Amino acid sequence: QQQPPEVGVAAAAAAIAGELAGGGGGRGAMAAAARAPTLRSFYYSSCGLRALIALKYKGVRFEYEPVPRTSMAQHSPTGLAPALVHGTSSISDTSAIIEYVDTVFDGPGLIPRGDAVSAAHARSVAQIVNSSIQIYQNWTGRVEHEVYGLLPEGTTEAEKERIWREWATKFIMRGFGMVERVIEGLNPHGDFVMPSGFSVAECYLLPQMNNAVRFYDMDIPHLFPHITRVCRSAAALPAVQQSNPWRLPDAPEHTRELPPEAFFSFLYGPAYCHPAPAHD
Repeated sequence: QQQPPEVGVAAAAAAIAGELAGGGGGRGAMAAAARAPTLRSFYYSSCGLRALIALKYKGVRFEYEPVPRTSMAQHSPTGLAPALVHGTSSISDTSAIIEYVDTVFDGPGLIPRGDAVSAAHARSVAQIVNSSIQIYQNWTGRVEHEVYGLLPEGTTEAEKERIWREWATKFIMRGFGMVERVIEGLNPHGDFVMPSGFSVAECYLLPQMNNAVRFYDMDIPHLFPHITRVCRSAAALPAVQQSNPWRLPDAPEHTRELPPEAFFSFLYGPAYCHPAPAHD
């Protein structure tokens, strides 16, 4: 039975602390944090972008190791990106990675601290994106194998494309509608989802807004003004600017030469969005 993310995080942290310090308690945790982790992913992974933003915002010194999507099974037990390698432990699932990073490393908190209710609200927004949107709009392994497999033989590629886009748009609209209502209740005029500031919520919302606008031509600024406001505020932070996936070493050379505003153009809707580079 799969463990909740918190259990996996605690187990990984304890394993690294024991490995580096022979079970030396607090000294082990400090030693674990001192060793730079490695993020294994590919530049166009929206889940990888969540982890990248979290690491940059925390100010963690880390290495980025590009891994082709088709090779992720060699680096992650789930076969999915990203994977965070720290010591001898490899942590998969972005939720667990972000909780682990926030637990082990110093720096500004991604989960609001000292307030269980605020922490729950921030996690809830992240999980709406994770469980109610991204898992359904991700073409690889979802639409191709589960939806396309139900279609009659002879369905044209154009018809498959139309069905895929309708499927994805349906879940993005539904999930973003949930998030919009949460923000309306929590912080309707603030810069971020949480009144306390940037959190794990924006780590999830920014990549998902990028997907919705860039790949599904959805006018998110018009449809969801609260989400748009908090994503624009988050994108103005230096740490988020430094998380631009088009600057990663495995991104196409021509995108690495583009100014940052090319990637972040999705914040202003399809009419202003720079097209995404082709990938496998």
